[in-house]
Amino acid sequence: MNKKQLLIVGSYPSTEKTENVLKSVLESVNNDFDVLLAAHCPVSKEIQSMVKYFVYDSDNRMIPRNSRTNFWADYPSFFVRVFNHWGKFHHGYAVYKSIMNSLYLSNHSYESFIYIEGDTIFSKEDISKLKNLKIICEKNKKEALFFKDPNFLSSVVFYSSIDFFKNTFFFDGTCEGYLSNCEVIKGNTELENFFYKSVDYKNVFDKIHFLENIDMSKYFSTSKFGINTFYNGNVVTNAVAMETVLRVENTQDLALVYLNHSTEIKDTDVYVNDTFVETFKGGPLSRYLRIYPTTEEFVIRMGNRRTMKFNKNEILDPKNISFARLK
Repeated sequence: MNKKQLLIVGSYPSTEKTENVLKSVLESVNNDFDVLLAAHCPVSKEIQSMVKYFVYDSDNRMIPRNSRTNFWADYPSFFVRVFNHWGKFHHGYAVYKSIMNSLYLSNHSYESFIYIEGDTIFSKEDISKLKNLKIICEKNKKEALFFKDPNFLSSVVFYSSIDFFKNTFFFDGTCEGYLSNCEVIKGNTELENFFYKSVDYKNVFDKIHFLENIDMSKYFSTSKFGINTFYNGNVVTNAVAMETVLRVENTQDLALVYLNHSTEIKDTDVYVNDTFVETFKGGPLSRYLRIYPTTEEFVIRMGNRRTMKFNKNEILDPKNISFARLK
């Protein structure tokens, strides 16, 4: 009988809601994999009984964000990634340490692993695709498989041999070592960028099979991603509101992105320069609207309450890596 593949599930089930989501995740995968749950949060005996291994680490170190760190927002019809200055913290190092803790526990029993985040529920239809990541690598004589966007390798789902992962991504067990290594590889502290820059620094791109510019939610078409943060397809974001203009991914087009949680905002007429474009309905709303300003400098006016100035060349500058994507 063939041994099952090792599946590492990273989670922080600190509330009843997140704990229930994790149970659903484990129910979706534990018949097909040897599951190792890695957490910086204590879990119930019920959850421990659902997995083959459980790794707990109380050191849940958060890292301050910097100007190159990304902000995610995910909606029913579109997706945006905005790089900006945020005075918040992210958990990239904590996730990374959980993965490394898991590998040091399991490397004598397994040669490779798949990692998923603990609010990713795989359907029965997509479990075979998850298992197939290893087969794809073996057929192509690669040691790892990542979903890739420019300068980022996904940390939501990926496959790797244990030796490749440990040899490529430096780890000394400390947050300070992680931050120092980010400086060496000229990356920021976001885990997805740390992965990419580490591969670049070690010059091992040829050892990885990339699924490039592929929407993971479409690849695993009947599974559920990020359901703790983006729940039941509702408009959920860390921002109360956002109004900005971004590049439409992989094009030279522009899109006005409007995100609003407030129930107090009334219907708003939107103008590009002095040209009426559309009326946004009042109340909570998310909108992705392609715009075509005819001048380099242009103005977005939201009714009588806000006027914003933009420069087309600055938005489309290759150094500006913020983008909007229709799903």
